[in-house]
Amino acid sequence: MTSGDTTQVAGRARKRGRTPKWIKRLGNQRATQEVAAFLVACYIGLARLTMRLTFVRPEIPEKYFKEKIPFIYCFWHGRLLMMPFGWRSKMKVRVLISSHRDGIMIARAVSYHGIHTIHGSSPKEGSDKKKGGAAALRAMVKAIKDGDGVAITPDGPSGPHMRASEGVVALAKLTGVPIIPVTFSTTRRKILKTWDKFLWPWGFSRCVIAYGEPILVDRQMSPQKAEEVRQLIEDRLNEITREVDALTGFDPMPPAPLTE
Repeated sequence: MTSGDTTQVAGRARKRGRTPKWIKRLGNQRATQEVAAFLVACYIGLARLTMRLTFVRPEIPEKYFKEKIPFIYCFWHGRLLMMPFGWRSKMKVRVLISSHRDGIMIARAVSYHGIHTIHGSSPKEGSDKKKGGAAALRAMVKAIKDGDGVAITPDGPSGPHMRASEGVVALAKLTGVPIIPVTFSTTRRKILKTWDKFLWPWGFSRCVIAYGEPILVDRQMSPQKAEEVRQLIEDRLNEITREVDALTGFDPMPPAPLTE
């Protein structure tokens, strides 16, 4: 075999390890995304029909629902799929979804279950314009002023998983509404090999949805206090996530390692 033949073989071997371009193009097609969203939505509905739901501290959001007080739900990105069943009220809740292709597909899927969405990335103080953050922030503030609830994943859209960014604190400072942590786990599940350790629930299992104590934010708080609140959100979300994992028979899932 000549050196040229060897180079060609090596090149073909490298190509075999890549995702074919036609698959990538297919995934970007609107029709394909619509079909995928519809199938995911059907699965969510079927899984819910076969599940037994258990709620932990449901009186926390119920109080705000009854008094028609808007608030901010926050949950980890990897615990998103069953969140349409996490609010048991007619109050409209708008979920912030990444403008990434996968985020758009998820948005279409949950829309079949009556969940309204806002596209963009989690807002960050000092960098609102990045990745549509400014537009998303304005849309969330308007939703809250209109009396709607807002849901946000503080580790989205790309992690690190189970580590809260300051975006949810920035939103709470602007609006003055409380933050309610929420999470879920199921007795039968698969953890996908994604950055967020996405929990894919299987049907015919028990689903536990837990709420954490509300976190109140002072609209005039200092940057140091804002960091304390951000850490409190992260700690409380991880605490209730450990709780639901234990209640469904699983070891606690560790958050991403801290980086310097």
